[in-house]
Amino acid sequence: MIVPDLSPCGTSVHRITVEDWASVGELPKHLYVCMVSLHRVVKCLGNEDENRALILNHQAYAARRLYQMIIDVAHPRLDTRLVEAACAKALIGSWEEDMQGRDDFVRFVISVIDIYGATMTPSKLLLEDTLAEHLLYLRIVGSLQVDVLSTLTPIPLEILKATIAINSHRAAVTDQHRISDQQRYQHLPSLNAILASLRQFDSYRWAYGLPSHYVLEAENWALFATCYQSATTLYLFQSCSPTADCSTGDELHNNTRRGTYHILVKSITELFGRRLQGCTHYKYVLWPMVICGIESAARGERNDLKFLCSSLETTTLDLGTLSMREAAEFLENVWAACGLRRSHLMDCVAIDWDETFKLAPIFLI
Repeated sequence: MIVPDLSPCGTSVHRITVEDWASVGELPKHLYVCMVSLHRVVKCLGNEDENRALILNHQAYAARRLYQMIIDVAHPRLDTRLVEAACAKALIGSWEEDMQGRDDFVRFVISVIDIYGATMTPSKLLLEDTLAEHLLYLRIVGSLQVDVLSTLTPIPLEILKATIAINSHRAAVTDQHRISDQQRYQHLPSLNAILASLRQFDSYRWAYGLPSHYVLEAENWALFATCYQSATTLYLFQSCSPTADCSTGDELHNNTRRGTYHILVKSITELFGRRLQGCTHYKYVLWPMVICGIESAARGERNDLKFLCSSLETTTLDLGTLSMREAAEFLENVWAACGLRRSHLMDCVAIDWDETFKLAPIFLI
């Protein structure tokens, strides 16, 4: 029995026996072999070349089969509701009978992927419709009937809305150079208003106000929320000019930024410290860790960066995926780039967000 640890909960329920394997469909088999092979590559189990070859081969088979399924679905004689029901079951398990829940779940997942993908996309790659899409997200994310904490992105709604607003500002700055219609920007909150909303968010009040079945882990949820609250605040400072330079801004902003950074480092450290006691929330803080690492590089905090990279490697081994290892390599590159511009007189190097993400890394996906 093979158990890739791809779940935030215990993995005993995800074991698969030889008997179970016989009943698995063709496409799930290919995808499962991909996951297991990737897990073996990450864990350095067996021959790495053979494992990588398995990944590529079964990805190709799965892609070919998926393409054929899409072609088949397009055939007018087929009832696409059967495919929709299968997709719903794969996505949300017992919710397959709740059509509204299914639709909202899919909308939420797509929205979050788009929102956090935009955070690490250079401004010039934010297309003209990015702002319109984000303004739509701002309207709908609060109305979707989704238990956010049961998803892989259990981010508090207030933090998610702040992230959408920051992305919208970045898109608007670029968009204003391309079109003349300024009315679409008038409903955006100011950067100061976004910052104020982030500072007003109380992660402990949020955590202890969660449904009763989450109360036992309220402290862990509070730390998790603090990670996203602090990281989102730093994202605002790092990506939105003129606050991107932590050495030339006003004293209040500099103190806020410095204090936020220390809170983020402390929260991440504490989450990983609870890992051996069964806390699983550290698996969800990749984005805050990347934001924290960028700030560590800007401030020349080498020990903090080493801790973050080591923790990313820990998560890599626990989850059996390479995204966190790629994130650590990315942060080392950011450190090297900042080092070239740092002098002994500088407390903090300015962050050029577009330059930092000019290669548009996709590890966060």
